[in-house]
Amino acid sequence: MRSCGFQWSLSQLSDDFSPAHEGLHAAVRRSYGTPRRATGNEVGNSLGALLRFPRLVRVKGQLGELEDAVMTRVWRWNRPVTVREVLEDLQRERSIAYTTVMTVMDKVHQKGWLRRELEGRAFRYSPVSTRADYAATLMREAWARSDSPQEAVVSFVAMMSPQQREAFDSALRTIEVRESASGEK
Repeated sequence: MRSCGFQWSLSQLSDDFSPAHEGLHAAVRRSYGTPRRATGNEVGNSLGALLRFPRLVRVKGQLGELEDAVMTRVWRWNRPVTVREVLEDLQRERSIAYTTVMTVMDKVHQKGWLRRELEGRAFRYSPVSTRADYAATLMREAWARSDSPQEAVVSFVAMMSPQQREAFDSALRTIEVRESASGEK
């Protein structure tokens, strides 16, 4: 049985436990054992649990640790890259084989986050979208899993630091300006 270092309770994973939540709760029980009572407001609603403890439920297309390390470089360089270039940069931090990096980049390509073009005998990989687009996709997918989108957003905003709330408010103002400029609502 794995331990993820936090306490939680099924009742805290959602405000209104229902059979619809049973799949999530069963998966959590299988992965992390029988729940213990959490103290305070450690978990909140089901989206809160997904956002605070992303290991509970994997979002389709979500990047693993090594995939994220690869994509961080691809996004930072913002140009077509080879497996060899990524390998050499990763080797500054860890011991890793060429075939491992090649497999990881192929998996990220299959997930739709990288495009590749054959150049000679090697593929050159480039990002399909930005890191911001990736983060937005994860948030949208997590939100879509919620049975109460309004409560999910309230819980999400409540978890933000003051700097994150400021960025969130700024983003909302930007959207309002764009919509008013284009006549949308």
